[in-house]
Amino acid sequence: MSVDKPFWRGKRVLMTGHTGFKGAWLTLWLKQLGADVTGLADGVPTTPSLFGLAGLRDAVPTRWADVRDVQAVLHAVRRSPEARSVVNVTSDKCYDNHAQGRPFREDDPMGSHDPYSRSKGCTERVAERWPGELRWAVDDGPRPHEAGLLLLDSSKARERLGWTPRWNLAEGLNATIAWYAALHGSADMREVSPEQISAFAAITA
Repeated sequence: MSVDKPFWRGKRVLMTGHTGFKGAWLTLWLKQLGADVTGLADGVPTTPSLFGLAGLRDAVPTRWADVRDVQAVLHAVRRSPEARSVVNVTSDKCYDNHAQGRPFREDDPMGSHDPYSRSKGCTERVAERWPGELRWAVDDGPRPHEAGLLLLDSSKARERLGWTPRWNLAEGLNATIAWYAALHGSADMREVSPEQISAFAAITA
């Protein structure tokens, strides 16, 4: 499975959460592909951040707003005559994780015990039921820490999309170490980050 570069050239993309880790990397990649990206976020979550290090604050028009209600975003897309698709990305922490020791599948229960995981599980449910309506209730119970074991079963993506990992574990770790070494070596991350994306994209072509 490869990236269709001509498809993205000139495409207008609204990226929610582009100041976060995954969002910043994807924003950089989309810009390399020629997409016209606008970001929507309620702030920069960490200092330092990839968003700041890679120069995205100046490179991407940003609308600062709180978009915690994914249902509102989906309804806005539905009302827009120009919107063509929505890609909803949450986290591997969306599942009800009791450290079963096996990879999670798409039909596993959502939610888990900590606030972050529950929020991701709720987002998955909202997207699943959209354009229907959901009722919300606040849980005032205890909030345990996040789960320590995270495993995903990617067989569905392999079977239906022909997906395979382009980097193995060692290659991914080496790229991560190289990125942090460049950061601590005072390298210009506005150059290092796109170079890593280009290296990865070259083997997905």
